[in-house]
Amino acid sequence: MLFPSISDTDEITRITLTRPTIGDDLPDVLGVFALSSADGMDDLPKQSPRPTPLLVEHSEDVFLRPGIRGQRVSVDSLGSLLAGTAWSPRFVVSNTFGDEDHLTIDAKDDDAQLALRTELETLKGGTLRVRHTLTNTGDSEYLLDALNVHVPLSDDLTEIMDFTGRHEHERDPQRRAIADGTWLRECRYGRPGFEGQIMVAGTPGFDFGHGRVMLVQLAWSGNSTLEVDRNSSDEAGINAGELLSPSEVTLGKDESYSTPWVMITASNAGLDGISASLHTWQRSLPEHPAKQPVILNVWEGVMFDHNLDRLLEIARRAARIGVERYVLDDGWFHLRRDDHAGLGDWWVDPDVWPEGLTPLVDAVHKLGMEFGLWFEPEMVNPDSDFYREHPDWVLQASNRVPILQRNQLVADLSNPAVFDHIHDAMFKVLSAYDIDYVKWDHNRNLLEAGSQVRGGAPAVHQQTLAYYRLLDTLRAEFPHIAWESCASGGGRIDMGVVERVRRFWNSDDTDALARQLIQRWTVQTVAPELLGAHISQPSSQQTGRTYSIALPQRSSTASALNGTSPRPVSPILTNWLHGWLGTRRIATSCIPDVLCVWMWLIRPYWPTVSSRMINPMRLSRMCRWVNPSRIVVCGYVFRDLTPLLVTSFRGPVRNPFRRLLNP
Repeated sequence: MLFPSISDTDEITRITLTRPTIGDDLPDVLGVFALSSADGMDDLPKQSPRPTPLLVEHSEDVFLRPGIRGQRVSVDSLGSLLAGTAWSPRFVVSNTFGDEDHLTIDAKDDDAQLALRTELETLKGGTLRVRHTLTNTGDSEYLLDALNVHVPLSDDLTEIMDFTGRHEHERDPQRRAIADGTWLRECRYGRPGFEGQIMVAGTPGFDFGHGRVMLVQLAWSGNSTLEVDRNSSDEAGINAGELLSPSEVTLGKDESYSTPWVMITASNAGLDGISASLHTWQRSLPEHPAKQPVILNVWEGVMFDHNLDRLLEIARRAARIGVERYVLDDGWFHLRRDDHAGLGDWWVDPDVWPEGLTPLVDAVHKLGMEFGLWFEPEMVNPDSDFYREHPDWVLQASNRVPILQRNQLVADLSNPAVFDHIHDAMFKVLSAYDIDYVKWDHNRNLLEAGSQVRGGAPAVHQQTLAYYRLLDTLRAEFPHIAWESCASGGGRIDMGVVERVRRFWNSDDTDALARQLIQRWTVQTVAPELLGAHISQPSSQQTGRTYSIALPQRSSTASALNGTSPRPVSPILTNWLHGWLGTRRIATSCIPDVLCVWMWLIRPYWPTVSSRMINPMRLSRMCRWVNPSRIVVCGYVFRDLTPLLVTSFRGPVRNPFRRLLNP
C-alpha cells in the first residue's frame, strides 16, 4: 500500500505499508521514499531484516525501545493499589479510512482496554506528517510514560545528523554513523531550545545536493525526544514524540492523548530537497506574510532607557532611510527600568510614559511606519505586583522556588486564573493602542515546571498547550497584528509555531559573520523570509568584531539580477539576503545616509526573497567552505533560474561544514 497514492510532477515523501486488515496486527512500514509515482518503488532499498510498524510494540517480539510505555493503576476493594498492568499492549486493526491526502488507521487492544488511532497526512510541498492518539477505554486510570511515532530507516540510510547549539550560537550540525544501540536526544527545556528538534538520516556522505536523505522533526514547542534505535535483530528507526514527566499524562475513562505531529521529509537530492519541500508548505500557510516590512527594533539603541524625544528622533531617522516597521522593545511597562523587575505587570508605566504610548505610536504612524511592541507573556519577575499578589501563580514543583534565570520565573498558564489574567492584560494594551506587530519573547528555560494548582505535578505539556491557546486567542481577537516568535533568540523555532507566526528572531547574535552560519542551518527547515536578520552596530556587542557598513570589507555579496552587473554589498548587509530585513542600533548612529543608499540597492531583491527563493525540487543551492583561503560561498538559483545571488565571506572561524562534508 502506497500513501499518498496520487501522482505528482515532483518527488514527494511517500510511505509504503503492508495493507491494514481488520483483525490483523498494525501494518508494517516497508519504506519511506521520495517518489513522484509508484514507478521504480520496487527497486528502492527496504527495511530489513524485518519491517516494523509506526508504533513499536514489545508484544510483537521486537526488542527496540517500545513506542508505547505506561501502565494501568487502580485500587482494589480493600484499598490496595494495583499497578503494572496493561504495560505491553498488542493492537489489532479495527478500521481504516481516508482519501488521497489523509489516511487513518484505528486499532484496539481489548485486554489492555486501550484504543489507538494513527493519522497520516501529506502536506503541500510533499512532506508527510504522522501522529498517534491513545484512548483509555477502561474504567481505571492509565498512566502514560511515552507514546512515540516510529519511522523505520531503509538499509542504505546509515549516517545521521542532528544539531547542538547554545545562546548566540544556534543550530550547529554534528554527524555520526548509525551503530547498534540508542542515540537519544532529549529536550527538557520546556521549549525546543537552541539545538532544534531535528534528526536527519542519509546515505554515506550526503550533503546539500547529493544523497538520499530523510528528516524527522516535531511540530511541538515543549519537551521532546528524538532517538535513533538499532539492535542486532532489528534495523534502525527514528522514534519521535513528546518527552513526558512522571504522571504528566494520566488518562481517565474515555480520555485521550495525541502525540505532536511528527514531520517526515524525504529527498533524493540531498538536504536542499528537504528545504524545498518544507519552504513550499510554509508558503502555503494562511499566516505566511505576503510582504515583510523592513524593521527597526530600538533595543540595542536604547535598552531600558525609554525617552520620548530620543525615540521620536530615532523614528524620524528610521523613516528617512526606508524603515517600514518600528518596534519598541523591553522596558515600556510597570517598574521595568532593568531586567530585575516588572515582568508580569503588563501595563504602561506612567512614570516613564505619562501620556501613555500614544505620542510615540501616533508619530510612528504619521511617518508611514507600522508600530510594534515587545511582550514576554509567560515570564514573571519576583519584583512585580503580579508575584507579590499571587506567588502561587508561577511554576514550581514544591515549596522551594526554582532557581532564577535572568531574574525571572515562569507564569503557570495551565492555571485558568493565570491564563485569563495575562490574556486580559495583553488585550487591554493591544486594544488601547494601534499596534501592528508583537514580538513575543521567552527568555528562560522551564526549570522544575510543576503547577501549584495540582500540588506541583509536572506541567510542561499543559503549559505548551496553554501557550498555543493564548497565542491563538489573541490572533483571533487581533487578526491585523503580525506576531514574531523569539526565545532568547532561536530557542523556540519549530513546526508548531511556524503555523502561528509571521517571523522568527533566530539568534541574539547579530554579528554579520557569525549570523551567516546560524542563518544557513536555520533556513534548512524554515523559509528565509520568516527569519529576521538585522543590521546592528558596526562593532558587535556579542563578539566584538567590527565591520564597515560603507565598504565591502572581509565579506561581500555579489549579485546579478536579470542580467544586471554584479553589485558588492557590505558584510553587515549580507545577512539581509539570507533572512528578513531589519536594523537595530545603527539607526541611532551618524550614518543614516549610508544605510539609505544600501536600502535602495537591495530593495529590488525583496519580492524575490519572500516568494521565489529556493526552487522546489529543482533547487541548485551551494554552500561550500573553500580551502585554503577559508572562504564560505553561498548561492541561490531562484524559481525561474534567471536571478542569481551569491554571497561570500572570510574570517578566522572554524569550518562549519567539516564534520558534515568530511565525517
